Amino acid sequence: MAAVSASTARDYLESIVGRPPHQRAVARDAVTASAIRTWCDAMGERNPVYLDPAAARAAGHGDVIAPPAMLHVWTMPGLEPDRPFTAGPARDGDLDEVVRAKLAELGYAGTLAAAIDQEFLAPLPVGERLVAEDEYVTVSAEKQTHLGPGFFLTSRTTYTTTEGTTIGTLATTVFHFAPRPAGALEPPFAAPAQLPDRPLPAAATSLAAGEQCGPVVVPVTPTQIVAGALATRDFYPVHHDRDFARAHGNADFLMNSLTTNGILARIVAEWTDQALLLHLNTSIVAPAYAHDELTVTGTVTDVGDGWTEIGLRAALRTGVHAEALARVAR
Repeated sequence: MAAVSASTARDYLESIVGRPPHQRAVARDAVTASAIRTWCDAMGERNPVYLDPAAARAAGHGDVIAPPAMLHVWTMPGLEPDRPFTAGPARDGDLDEVVRAKLAELGYAGTLAAAIDQEFLAPLPVGERLVAEDEYVTVSAEKQTHLGPGFFLTSRTTYTTTEGTTIGTLATTVFHFAPRPAGALEPPFAAPAQLPDRPLPAAATSLAAGEQCGPVVVPVTPTQIVAGALATRDFYPVHHDRDFARAHGNADFLMNSLTTNGILARIVAEWTDQALLLHLNTSIVAPAYAHDELTVTGTVTDVGDGWTEIGLRAALRTGVHAEALARVAR
């Protein structure tokens, strides 16, 4: 990447810090049991408080509640008829759309979620409608990575109900990079001769400090990737279109970060006998492509007054996909 383009890109990105990537977004729909069930199906989530009204009422809720890791889903724009397929999470008039176009013009056309830090502050019941407001908070200098050179751009989003109750916060770091030519990329993984089985639930474990959790194996099938993208309302083609993904610097279409977080949150809940998730901080190290496999392991890293922390590692066949730190209520 020419130094002049890098300098221009960095100056531009620094100029937008403090501005909102998106206009104030009010979810098109209230939280519904059907959307929750679709998400749970995609993630392999079995917690009855998300699926069974009687179990939810027995736990003190009026109806089923949304899994905490669905926080990002409700205000996603979806595949609205007039939105371009390449718009990502942006709506017409959002600064994020302008930023992506400007960076692509300067050669940084690839995007990959690199870190997601979520804090869950209140349960989200059926019938509530979420509002999202965000701002850009930091930008890095140009970094050299295995995907190519680029910039890490972080935004922070606060989610409230229309009545003003804060449900959670989300800090997302997106890596905008200059992709390698498709001809220089590794070939996609070959499909296996036989489709793998769906993963079984993880066994609950002791929550003593130092306790080892897992391993839990999750096949990264095309179905898992596409079902996760649909359930999280993420229609960006890099998550379902191999040609588009390779044109943007990826070996194949890849699992989105919302699915990664959904799977990790589900596994943490199973290890902890469905303890309430308070915080999930995830770093995406490398993409999870179709026909790969995730092996998730964990370690109870700390135990406090009313909470437990678990460090997670999701490994691909060739390296690390994601590392995360989860905090649950005891």
